[in-house]
Amino acid sequence: MTNHSNTQVDRSRSTHEHEVRSQSPQTAVVEAVSSVRGVDPVDLDVRLHDAIDADVLDMLAGHDGGDWRLSFALEDHEVTVDADGTVVVDGRVFDGSFDA
Repeated sequence: MTNHSNTQVDRSRSTHEHEVRSQSPQTAVVEAVSSVRGVDPVDLDVRLHDAIDADVLDMLAGHDGGDWRLSFALEDHEVTVDADGTVVVDGRVFDGSFDA
């Protein structure tokens, strides 16, 4: 797990915009990765818990105030989660994926 607060996401080069609110950042990441893979979330063959402590992700998102960005590898995907509720998977931006 790596916190890359300097990582820049170039939204002008994103290949996908998605605005669906999920109840938790964990769910948002699973939905975003499954969308990139073109599968239903229940059919996703990777586990978020194998890459990071997903409860920490929820705690970060639930923390009032502050600007944070968390980047991590989930198998062959590069995932970035921002404090504003944005999830980026392999450069595809999913804006407002969870309530920040």
